[in-house]
Amino acid sequence: MDVAEGGDGAAVDRSIPLTDEIVDEALVAYGQNGEPLRPAHGFPIRLIMPGFEGNLYIKWLRRLKFGDRPWMTRWETARYTQLLANGKARQFQLRMETNSVITSPSGMMEVRPGYNRITGLAWSGHGRIVKVEVSTDAGKTWKEAQLNQPALRKAQTRFQTDWDWDGKPAKIVSRSIDEKGNIQPNRSALIEQVGENALFHYNAQQTRAIDPAGRVTNVLA
Repeated sequence: MDVAEGGDGAAVDRSIPLTDEIVDEALVAYGQNGEPLRPAHGFPIRLIMPGFEGNLYIKWLRRLKFGDRPWMTRWETARYTQLLANGKARQFQLRMETNSVITSPSGMMEVRPGYNRITGLAWSGHGRIVKVEVSTDAGKTWKEAQLNQPALRKAQTRFQTDWDWDGKPAKIVSRSIDEKGNIQPNRSALIEQVGENALFHYNAQQTRAIDPAGRVTNVLA
């Protein structure tokens, strides 16, 4: 187990288990797109952890320390610990869960009756996205969307599907499935499992509501 310490004002530091997967895939990056990292991106070096949550991508990396147990830093005891529905707490939830989001149409946009194209992004820290389904009736029925290729492991995958809107109020939502069989849950299923404190680990399906005037808003469903 090692701890990665950042040199930023918040002194973000996280314990990281030295599994074979992490040893094989984690990077200490000093450049991007043929130039040194920019200050806002963590110059001079930062940690890259494919498939894991962004708070482990420690910017302005100043030190890696190694030990035989979690370091129990302030960030992972007071900040990223998650209280579950049963009253217990979950620590060291590191991996990004299966997720997707519709990017168009989304909040503040407008659509017109007739042909529309629904597009979005899907990703999973468990591996490759193999399927995305889209519903235009608030999750009652689902249609498989087209994935842009190549769909790579632990990478964002674009998806799209055609939709003929009849001008009536509608709710559109997406759900993704990864190569390990993980299915993105709806909001009620996620809350039943982890309670209402999943602020840092929220991966429930996200719904867009469309009113008769074609206005799009983001809603809880």
